[in-house]
Amino acid sequence: MAVTEADSEADSAPSFASAASSEQAFLASDGTRVECQSASPRRQSLPYFPALDGIRGAAVAAVLAFHAGFSWAVGGYLGVSTFFTLSGFLITSLLLAEHRSTGHIDLRAFWTRRFRRLMPAALATLALVALFGWLLADETQRRNLAGDVGAALAYVANWRFVLSGKSYGELFSAPSPVQHFWSLAIEEQFYLLYPLLVFWLGRLTGFSRRWFAWLLTALLAASVSLSVIGGLSIDRIYYGTDTRAAELLVGALLALLIDRRRIAGRIAASVRLQWVLAALASVALVGCVILWATQEQQTSGWLYHGGFSAYALLSALIILGAVIPTGPVRWLLARRPLRNLGVVSYGVYLYHWPVFNTLTSARTGLRDWPLFALRLTTTLLIAIASYRFLEQPIRRGQSVVGVRPLAVAPLVAGAITLAVIAASFTAPAPTIDFAAVERKLAATTNNAEAPLPADDSGSNAPPRARIAVFGDSTAMLTGFGLAGYAQASGKADVVSGWTGLGCGLSRYGNRGEGPSRGPVLPECNAWDEGWREAIDKNRPNIGVIQVGPWEVVDRQLPGDRWRALGDPVLDEYEKSEIRRAIDLLQAVDAEVVFLNLPYIGAPEGKDVTEFRGNAADPARADRFNQLLAEVAAERPGVHIIDLKGWLESSGEDKRLRPDGEHFSEATAYEVAERFLLDAILAIHEQAWRARQEDSIDR
Repeated sequence: MAVTEADSEADSAPSFASAASSEQAFLASDGTRVECQSASPRRQSLPYFPALDGIRGAAVAAVLAFHAGFSWAVGGYLGVSTFFTLSGFLITSLLLAEHRSTGHIDLRAFWTRRFRRLMPAALATLALVALFGWLLADETQRRNLAGDVGAALAYVANWRFVLSGKSYGELFSAPSPVQHFWSLAIEEQFYLLYPLLVFWLGRLTGFSRRWFAWLLTALLAASVSLSVIGGLSIDRIYYGTDTRAAELLVGALLALLIDRRRIAGRIAASVRLQWVLAALASVALVGCVILWATQEQQTSGWLYHGGFSAYALLSALIILGAVIPTGPVRWLLARRPLRNLGVVSYGVYLYHWPVFNTLTSARTGLRDWPLFALRLTTTLLIAIASYRFLEQPIRRGQSVVGVRPLAVAPLVAGAITLAVIAASFTAPAPTIDFAAVERKLAATTNNAEAPLPADDSGSNAPPRARIAVFGDSTAMLTGFGLAGYAQASGKADVVSGWTGLGCGLSRYGNRGEGPSRGPVLPECNAWDEGWREAIDKNRPNIGVIQVGPWEVVDRQLPGDRWRALGDPVLDEYEKSEIRRAIDLLQAVDAEVVFLNLPYIGAPEGKDVTEFRGNAADPARADRFNQLLAEVAAERPGVHIIDLKGWLESSGEDKRLRPDGEHFSEATAYEVAERFLLDAILAIHEQAWRARQEDSIDR
């Protein structure tokens, strides 16, 4: 007998005993039915478990809610993990059934079925992505489009996202339109390698179930160990095939376990055992729902230290609850709405991400539930049409509009590749090239460094200003403008300070806002060391400090809960970090000049809340500026320049800060020339005269 895809789906739920028989079969992981064809021409339909489709429906619903940004679905990404475990279970069940029926595994037939099932909708999605790249993508998305789509076509997107990393500028761009292909890549790599493993195991051991179990257990242990003690980053663990393989292997072990006639027979014969398993499955389902609602992706550290594997055990219990003959899990997940969603879940997952990236709040004027309703309706319409008119005909070996799709698939893939390459090469240059600015700033300040001034305590004029700039990327651009204008005008020297991309003053723990969530970068946690080294080397007499949105995002300090500015605990912590910055500069008797925080904006055409998340809340900027004023009031020698007020009164904030946060290279120079350098020099002179008067009085 050979395993094939079926033309229709049965609605009846067979008994567990029949599923455990020699004609066992389950749904394929992508939603297809499975049949077994005997030696006779007659095809025999095998059991269908509607609740397995319900698992798919529930899992993809969790992913949709997560990507919609609902606060009650912050852990919805775990639905992908459930798909992994279900895939491992179903593919192993198919391979076991095929070997039991035929005595061997037909690898070519297996891979052909996977190709026919998965490639058509994937190519259709990538064609839509290419169109998106031409019409709607921002410059960063377009520049990365060729590499991203190429990796998606080759099913190695997960490794591209691991190895390519992200430039700082990409934190402020929209995500890749094929970001979701990372999970499909892991599944495809599993579909490629795992049957080979099973095939060769069968050759070597006569398909011994005991050897199979030992091998799967060893691979599972290796995968979990790599996550727990491998010293890998969060992104490496999240995207890695080897680190996520554990979730697939848990499903495979479940399939191997219930394939044993003795175990399957015991479950089928004992109503009490069935209800015990049903109760465990119910607890597991409740546990998964709780995790979907509570476990934020970048801040649930336990998930990256074996937690994904533990979650896979919950998924395995739910799968078991879906195939036993009784219990609330089987009943609930077999309801028609979940079941129908599960049937088209592959297309829904594929199409939803480019749809969500296209139908944004900025483009539609909608938010929250109305926006989600529009996105969901559009996704379902595309997925249902794809399922009926593209995926199903190809799966059955039929032509689509008179064309054999498998024959032209390479041509379609080639056309998509050419289109995205063209889109990539026509992408405009980035508004701000942070790496280039960093290099230019270093060169400018090194050239401007002057010898330390001689003692001029008897002079009637203040010593020459020796300015160093400290802070994050906003300070980098501001410092670039100051250094350029100071050098051109000869009014002051600007020496090297320390500016760290993504580094605010508030260190340690986790932080979260629109496009970026996760732990504070290690180099940011050590900003005070970088500051001290620059201060000791260059001895500035004026330290200019500027920080941006990283001070106003949500924060989770080590061992603490999430807080926002306005919370007394976080307010006091922020003030302590401000004081730390002041102490470093005042240790060399430098005047400390803070630039207050303007409201965070967004590039033209982007919705500020969607683009920058909670960092765009004006109340947070106001609160930070208030904390800054409180510290300045208690510390002599600390001054604040009202950059926010100057930008608002200029009426040119959008032009001067084109991305809503940073000056460009040109406008940084303009701001230094029109306002900033003179404001700093006025503080310098005023502070010097105050010290002179204080000296006379004494």
